Amino acid sequence: MKAAVFDGKDISIKEVLIPKLGDSQVLIQIKASGICGTDIAIVKGDLKTPTPLILGHEFAGEVIEVGKEVNSKWEGKHVTSEINSNIDFSCYYCQRKIFSQCLSRKALGIDINGSFAEYIVLEPYLL
Repeated sequence: MKAAVFDGKDISIKEVLIPKLGDSQVLIQIKASGICGTDIAIVKGDLKTPTPLILGHEFAGEVIEVGKEVNSKWEGKHVTSEINSNIDFSCYYCQRKIFSQCLSRKALGIDINGSFAEYIVLEPYLL
């Protein structure tokens, strides 16, 4: 798939592998992805991220495949997602539904690959 990959200095369009679908995940075909102030801050060097990284966290897409543990009702749904992935649901902040403060969270397009790509794999609780 094609993706806009940030290498720490520049963004370039690269051919990368489609993310592997896990049993508890959905594969989303990205239909549109917006450029946010966060993306600009990363490219300008004002916000440090791991590299290489696919930026982007504001998107619209369609679920085209579901993992074997996911309800098939998700297939064909048009979706967007919460930015905060990898939340643990058990910490002080998660118990209060303040997921942006979860100590184990990973933010799409900031800590982990995001939506400036043709496809993304996410857990349904994020949709």
